Amino acid sequence: NNKGKIMQTKNTPGPWIHTPLNLMYLSVHADSGNPGKTRGRICELSSIDNRGRFEEEANARLIAAAPDLLKACNAVLHCNDYAEGRVTAEFSVVLDTVLKATIKATT
Repeated sequence: NNKGKIMQTKNTPGPWIHTPLNLMYLSVHADSGNPGKTRGRICELSSIDNRGRFEEEANARLIAAAPDLLKACNAVLHCNDYAEGRVTAEFSVVLDTVLKATIKATT
């Protein structure tokens, strides 16, 4: 049972940021906190197919947000430990979604 358990993963620690490399490519990389320096590339995205630049930028933003989203999911799961038995049906759906996303990100 993973309910309420903080999930650990071996991903590159955040924060991650996205930057354009040129007109066709974007990069998502780990931010070092020093302008112009990174801690490693996470991925590159290309807008050379039919998706276009706006969709690729949206994808890059979503990928760059992944460490923060995982942290938020873990916080929600941790809060659930204190609210057990007092959770509404609607929030139960949220918890289930957060748990599934967290498991997907960490296993």
